Amino acid sequence: MDVITTQKYVRLSPKKLRIVADVVRKLTPVDALEKLPFLRKNGSETFVKVIKNSLSSARQKGLSDTELIFKEVQIGEGPRLKRGRAASRGRWHPYKKRMSHIRVVLTTRKSEIRNPKSETEKVKGMEIIKTDEKENKEKMVDKKEDMGTVKKTTKNLKSKLQSVISKKGVNPIGFRVGTFYPWKSRWFQDDGSYKRQLLEDITLRKALMQKLKTAGVDVVEIERLPKSMVIIMTVSRPGVVIGRGGTGIEELKKYVVSILEDIRKKSVKDIKVELKVNEVKNPELSPYLVASRIASDLERRMPYRRVVAKTLERTMQSGALGIKIVLSGRIQGAEISRTEKFHKGSVPSQTLRENIDYAQVPAMTKRGYVGVKVYIHKKGE
Repeated sequence: MDVITTQKYVRLSPKKLRIVADVVRKLTPVDALEKLPFLRKNGSETFVKVIKNSLSSARQKGLSDTELIFKEVQIGEGPRLKRGRAASRGRWHPYKKRMSHIRVVLTTRKSEIRNPKSETEKVKGMEIIKTDEKENKEKMVDKKEDMGTVKKTTKNLKSKLQSVISKKGVNPIGFRVGTFYPWKSRWFQDDGSYKRQLLEDITLRKALMQKLKTAGVDVVEIERLPKSMVIIMTVSRPGVVIGRGGTGIEELKKYVVSILEDIRKKSVKDIKVELKVNEVKNPELSPYLVASRIASDLERRMPYRRVVAKTLERTMQSGALGIKIVLSGRIQGAEISRTEKFHKGSVPSQTLRENIDYAQVPAMTKRGYVGVKVYIHKKGE
């Protein structure tokens, strides 16, 4: 048995009353009357009155308070009163006084529990078979509806995955790794040394990116075999890395071996370290090099609009289909941090098949941190 109580034209906004309604739905009417007076919300007093009215009407129907629970607690919008207040210089500031409608439905605990056998026990003979046939038909219809909803949800998920690519919080490279882009660390390990090798890769990549900054390093890839390690470095100036007669490569090998020995705390003579140097075909299409150049210009206090405008033109002239640059932080030494976006050409965010490269480099200015993000849309290879 249901007990319906309504309270109309409550002089409170629906937004405030819905906060209290969310609390009331989780309680029983008796518990709600005990806890609502201690809830510091404007709508708690009105809800106490509505619950008391609904309990009194339930007692008239012969129901006890302990058996009742909330079946529905709805908050509807009521009419709005237009009001205003006087301001200076003869002005008038209008505002609205919102009203709400409250609808509370109480039911007993026993009425919520459905007993399918109660109806079938009363019926005998062929009627029971008919009810079973109806139930089977209803189940088949429900299954078809469920399959339709599953297909719709899969389509929605695919569209969301495609549209989420260049939105906030998603790295375009990490989103494509494994399907369109290869991993930057390629090796396999099945025992407990996975953690140590992962730490080695992270420290090696950070150290080499910092050491080869003058050579214009773009990517550091690591390949491992049981007793060998291949480090592939993609730089814009390979001559700086190689040095005269390959002396730079030998020094880098010693540097890599020293890092490995510091992590493992033992000699690594049994591992053969091999270094390969590749040249960047077009440095203007490398987002890491572009972002690092912008960051260095910002650290030297150059006007950020001029720096970004030159970068956009240079990148588009070198054959890019589009570029997007995002600066966020204390730009130009401002006291309040902000985000500014600049783009030229097309940087599509609807499909994973587009070749979009991405990099993020911080600019450590004297007045604060400024993040530089660069998205470059390249031609498909």
